[in-house]
Amino acid sequence: MIIQSTLGNFNDPYSFFSGQNYALPPIISFHGKLDSTFNFKYQGVYFSPNNIGPFGINYHQEGRCLLNSYSAPLPIVNNNISIPNLITLGSETIYEMLTNNLEGIHIASELYLDCQMAHGLDCDYTDPNCSIPFQSDFGTGLTNDTAVYDYICARAATFFQSIIGGTASMLTNTKFVECANYRVTCDSAPNDNNCNKDYDPCPSIQLQ
Repeated sequence: MIIQSTLGNFNDPYSFFSGQNYALPPIISFHGKLDSTFNFKYQGVYFSPNNIGPFGINYHQEGRCLLNSYSAPLPIVNNNISIPNLITLGSETIYEMLTNNLEGIHIASELYLDCQMAHGLDCDYTDPNCSIPFQSDFGTGLTNDTAVYDYICARAATFFQSIIGGTASMLTNTKFVECANYRVTCDSAPNDNNCNKDYDPCPSIQLQ
């Protein structure tokens, strides 16, 4: 999700959507905390200045599929900090926006974070030769990407079944950090492996 870069939107991204009467859908997300392509929290999007291209193209304006052209404001430098044109919301910020926004609107969402995963299910990001055992497992202990894809499909199916069945509001535990969710029903039964949404076992590693 991309929103305009303003202080109000940054503090309460949900207001960007609610201000346009846009109804956000339920969302389930799987993200690696070492993803340097799309940060799991948020990241800035920067446009080039006007007419900087070889053909004088305005790279910070978009008119396709829009009734009126949209021009993103140029980056602002404030106290030596560059404020981006737009903000890309990461999975964790989207989850918090849907489940804990200032308007008090609750939209069903589940979030799964993996400590060792970068941009995709693969070997450890520090080892380009993949000699380190597979670790992008979301706490499941599964040893290959096919098995983890099956796990993701099962989690998504259970989540959306709870949406269809109208029981999503009963799912009290919806955030899983390096902890496998083995919930098999669509109610609040304590079968989610007792994962603690407030516990984050991931080490503090600087993204490359």
